[in-house]
Amino acid sequence: MQGKPMQIISICSENGSASSRCILQLNEDELNEMFMDEKIKDRVVSVISVAGAFRKGKSFLLDFFLRYMYAKYVHNNLSEKDWLGDENAQLKGFSWRGGSQRDTTGILIWSDIFLYDHPNGDKVAIILMDTQGTFDCDSTMKDCANVFALSTMISSVQIFNIQSNIQKDDLQHLQLFTEYARIAMENTGKKPFQKLQFLIRDWFHRDEAPFGALGGKQLLEQTLIRKDKKPEENEQLCEHVRTSFNEIDCYLMPHPGFAIEKSDFCGCLKDLRDEFKEQLRDFIPLILAPENLIIKEINGEKLKVDHLLTYIRLYFESFNSKEFPEPTTIFKATAEANNQIHATIAEESYVNEMTELTSPENPYIPEEELERKHKEYLEKTISSFKDKPILGKANYFMKYSHKIKSYCSSRFQQFCKLNEAKLALAEVNYLSYMNKCIRDFEKFMDELLIGNAYIPSNEFNSNMKAVKLDVLQQFDSCLSNSTAVIHKKIREQLQKAIEKQFIKYKQQNDIKLELLQLQLTRLKMSYEGLMKDACKSVLTEDNLLSKHKEFKIKALEGFEALPTERNSDERRQQLVGEIEELYGYYGFQKNMRFLCMFALPGPVPASHGKTKYEKKHTCFK
Repeated sequence: MQGKPMQIISICSENGSASSRCILQLNEDELNEMFMDEKIKDRVVSVISVAGAFRKGKSFLLDFFLRYMYAKYVHNNLSEKDWLGDENAQLKGFSWRGGSQRDTTGILIWSDIFLYDHPNGDKVAIILMDTQGTFDCDSTMKDCANVFALSTMISSVQIFNIQSNIQKDDLQHLQLFTEYARIAMENTGKKPFQKLQFLIRDWFHRDEAPFGALGGKQLLEQTLIRKDKKPEENEQLCEHVRTSFNEIDCYLMPHPGFAIEKSDFCGCLKDLRDEFKEQLRDFIPLILAPENLIIKEINGEKLKVDHLLTYIRLYFESFNSKEFPEPTTIFKATAEANNQIHATIAEESYVNEMTELTSPENPYIPEEELERKHKEYLEKTISSFKDKPILGKANYFMKYSHKIKSYCSSRFQQFCKLNEAKLALAEVNYLSYMNKCIRDFEKFMDELLIGNAYIPSNEFNSNMKAVKLDVLQQFDSCLSNSTAVIHKKIREQLQKAIEKQFIKYKQQNDIKLELLQLQLTRLKMSYEGLMKDACKSVLTEDNLLSKHKEFKIKALEGFEALPTERNSDERRQQLVGEIEELYGYYGFQKNMRFLCMFALPGPVPASHGKTKYEKKHTCFK
């Protein structure tokens, strides 16, 4: 047994003095931690409470409940004979003791919430509740009534632990609930409470009714149902009790044995009467067996654990006033909780749909479309709330409809920001992809222009166009229709960047051409210098031709060593043509010198008119 009793509501003095009024305290932190556990909060809840006069064995009984619960719902080794445990084992769980002084104060629940998955699909959380005994010397009537009323409002099964017989004053404790039930039924047409289980302890009149459920049914028939020989006031009270609960049962328990009166009694089964143990084995499964579990309902709807917390909070506020609350006050608290829960469910429905719509996996939605969806989901949310069984519908529908609209409008602004963030994110992603495309473009162009070789202009432009097209297609592959405007803007930036890069790379290629032209000029000048030196001597035609060929080969060897473009024939032919032109020039120069040496004085013969070399080189004018 791992759990422990947890005080959820305690009674204490307002300012710590004995004379000050008593107030209730709600242990909300621990309740919230327990009830909002992810494994528990969405389960429907069954709350079994035991209430009644003090020192009548409520906590004692609940500890046998715990033995059943652990055997059935935790260890799954329930046996009709042995779930009660070892005969010599001390009774543990909720605190109890013999004697005349109370041991339980306020309202406690067992910290272990038991779980059961019903074949009908209900996932159930089962809570056991213990209450302070009523009518002890330390508590006021208001304190006792508050505790009893709170436990009844919270529970789905209220076990009313009574000694010996059902008396009129026992039924009068239920009068508050009958008035509440009347108001609730006027609004809903449904009985507000699930089950009232009378448990008659120390039943001594076996000759009138036997122990167990059968005898309880007989006693209930005589006390609560039969109408003969009852004063009108009593008959009305019984009628109101009957109409307040969906189900009313009674069980007659024998006395556990006089061993319980001893100061050293520790709850061992061996000290209890056999017929008491026999009735325990029969009674407890009637309440706790899976097929007998009763789910807490409000206005005909099954209550979940996290919603139970809402009711506890609002009931606590109602019962924590200076005066005992009126039935209308309790109904108002119930209606508030009921409608608050339905409104929250409706709001959650809106949030879930909008969250799905604007999830990171989904694309950006244009503002007009998002606004349209918001209005559609809001209308759907209000409609779903309207269709719920709302308590006090006329008074509360407008209030909570306004609350839902206000909440959804507030959340819509958040969803708008989430949606707008997708545009910013898309822009970041497009910019990142644009930079990648630019890097890919640069990488290709760097590889294309590697080395010092010049690329002819037509080839360079053709390659550039192909690379640009490929890069833009690559960028277009990341286009999302929802962000086409952003894509277009970044694509234009990419185009400008590529064109800017093109200018840079074209300049690099043009520099290579200028360097090549310079190298060609130097080769030609080298040839020319060599020919000048050779022509300083008187050369024959053959000698001049031989020198020409020698110097031409040397120039072409220099050309072959140059980093020319891949198709260098044109450049080579250009160099050869210019060298041949120079050779013609130096041949002409040689002939003119020869004529000057051997010709008679007088005019130059007409046949020696100006050649194209004379026209090109001014020194022969």
